[in-house]
Amino acid sequence: MAKKKFQTATDQRHFVMLYHDFLESDLLKTSYEKMLFITLKKFADSKNQCFPSLNKLSEISL
Repeated sequence: MAKKKFQTATDQRHFVMLYHDFLESDLLKTSYEKMLFITLKKFADSKNQCFPSLNKLSEISL
């Protein structure tokens, strides 16, 4: 399966902001847990609700 390439810096694209204390927190211990949280944030709406499928989560976060 071919991986997508990064877009150039001039392209408009969405992003997720993370606080530094999130990266240093002991709440989520492993990098896998943190990556899953970041992936869930990608799908979250203004109420922080999201419903991606397990297939979509594994496709993006692994």
